[in-house]
Amino acid sequence: MRCILKGLFIGSILQASSSAFAFHNYDKASSKQYQTGNNNVIMGGMEDNDQSSGGWDDYADDWDNQPGVREFSQNTKNVLMKQDIPESWSQATILDLGCGTGILSRMIAGECKSIVSIDPSGKMVDVLKKHIENNEALQNILPVKGILDDATAGEFLEKKLGPFDAVVANSVCSFVPDYDALLLNIHKLLKPGGYFVQADFRQTKEPLTENQGDGFHEAFMRKAYTKAELTVITIEPMTVTENNIIVGVSKKE
Repeated sequence: MRCILKGLFIGSILQASSSAFAFHNYDKASSKQYQTGNNNVIMGGMEDNDQSSGGWDDYADDWDNQPGVREFSQNTKNVLMKQDIPESWSQATILDLGCGTGILSRMIAGECKSIVSIDPSGKMVDVLKKHIENNEALQNILPVKGILDDATAGEFLEKKLGPFDAVVANSVCSFVPDYDALLLNIHKLLKPGGYFVQADFRQTKEPLTENQGDGFHEAFMRKAYTKAELTVITIEPMTVTENNIIVGVSKKE
């Protein structure tokens, strides 16, 4: 959940998004879901570049203790778990986009079959790896260092990590350079009947814009979902720990 620090990092995140990102499969011998055979797999021609975190590495060690982050993730989990996915939740596969230290992933790990948790910050991903190593109940989480672009979406499908029953973006979309392109890749990675759940900073000042860096509003999200051929289920303004947010749920038919 990054709304709290949103204003500090928009520039650095947009700059980082154009850099090469490493896509690391996390190999843990005891993992019940994932055994890739390699500790450091670089896919899609991407280079390993530790300068690509966009500034989030500096917050990794103490991220779980930042005010509001757990409440924000809990709110998103509550929305996600209300959706009637085609499979039972115990068989659901989830993509946690921009997962940070995996707070949301850790909250839902016991509810679903598997989670792929992706983030551009290597240090954030390392924190998640430590949680997985120390908790048998989190062995169905695969941490990945990277961004969701065309190459990564292709690799997910090629390696049969996707498609997914749900994709969750928890305070992420404000920081991407091309929201429409992101939604197209999300559509590509959803199973028919799968859901996209987006929680983000909400625009409250007129005039409202269609610039994701300013945050989101219903008309902007509805237009973007429709363009990406995602059916709008609900778009709701909410307030979590005094943050004005908006949560959208859409579906791939």
